[in-house]
Amino acid sequence: MAEVASDLIANIEGYQQLLTTLSLGIAAGAFALIVQVLFHNASNPSNRVNLLWKWWLVAGVGCHLFSVVAGIATKSALVSSVPALHKIDWGDASAATYLQAAGLGHISSFATGQIILFILGTALLFAVLIRNIRLL
Repeated sequence: MAEVASDLIANIEGYQQLLTTLSLGIAAGAFALIVQVLFHNASNPSNRVNLLWKWWLVAGVGCHLFSVVAGIATKSALVSSVPALHKIDWGDASAATYLQAAGLGHISSFATGQIILFILGTALLFAVLIRNIRLL
């Protein structure tokens, strides 16, 4: 049953790394947009770019940054729990059931938090994009 623990660790790690990388890229791109708009507006006051829903843009970047933090927490919890994961007697129930029973439910919580923050941040930034489509 050690292969179940190894597969679980590999899968959680893979998704965590993917979401962390995507969140960093999206947050960096949105932050670059914010900086570019600020520089443009400072150097060209007669032709300002007025973004609508500015705070949604900031909130989207914040959600992605907190998604990265949740990913780091997931990775830390996973690494510190490797011995306990290999001691679990795996069966037919879901992995979440065994993690909860072993007192490792925080791994699922951090991973779920990362996914929710990623989706929320992406939705907020997409809404800002749709709202400001006239500027394209």
